[in-house]
Amino acid sequence: MPHPFTATVTPPTTTLPVTYTWEATDRPDVVHTGGGLSDTVDFTWNVAGTKTVTVTAVNGCGIVSATHVITVEAPLDTDGDGVIDVVEDGAPHGGDGNEDGTPDRLQADVASLPNAEDGRYVTLESPPGTNMTGVQAVGNPSPGDAPPLNFPYGFFSFTINNVGVGDTAVLTLTLPDAVPDTTEYWKYGPTVADPTDHWYQIPVGDNDGDDLITISLTDGGDGDDDLAANGVIVDQGGPGMPGQPVGGVSVPLSRGVVVEWLGLVMLAVLGTLTAALVRRKT
Repeated sequence: MPHPFTATVTPPTTTLPVTYTWEATDRPDVVHTGGGLSDTVDFTWNVAGTKTVTVTAVNGCGIVSATHVITVEAPLDTDGDGVIDVVEDGAPHGGDGNEDGTPDRLQADVASLPNAEDGRYVTLESPPGTNMTGVQAVGNPSPGDAPPLNFPYGFFSFTINNVGVGDTAVLTLTLPDAVPDTTEYWKYGPTVADPTDHWYQIPVGDNDGDDLITISLTDGGDGDDDLAANGVIVDQGGPGMPGQPVGGVSVPLSRGVVVEWLGLVMLAVLGTLTAALVRRKT
């Protein structure tokens, strides 16, 4: 979260312009030239702790500086799923993405977060008694050889904990839109048959054309990236659907016929113009 800082020089009759140089712990210096009587800068820290900010103002008459010390606290993640409370509170239905009557930030088996493509919210829900950690919205893990589908919500990375050893966990995804019943779920990672990372499909369970789909992931089996029956399922995948692939080009099959027909029309017009010119010469 950005932290704004503002410096103001006095008196109001201070000679302008003023150059402001900002120095902050763990952040690159920021220099603003040609300034007025005040200047503002934003600093963002990803690591909690004590931070020192110093600003130096210089004009043609002299130099002055001031220092401020703040304590940056880690964002609150009450349920420990990896999505901070303020983000989960932004989910639809007042922060209750799965509409179960409990804020998502208070449920370790529910995580709501903006997707990596257009920023709209997706809610992930693991079975009761389990909990999720490390939930993130991520981009396409291997766009060069991705299946020819549209992945409008990007991909999601997460870990489901407290699964029975070797058991299957059903994950429910609530999406921003109703999706076609042809929607598929694809992963990029290892399988039991092929331990190298590759694209493969996980069957979709509940998929009746609304905004909710389910997938089944088996501890130690396909869909569990650590391939170990250890009560933990590690996953990265996302829903894809037929249509124009994101970042790709879809060409209708009739395009060639249309182009050929247009070519004939152009030739016909050219022939007409040529004939007209010939008639003018005679």
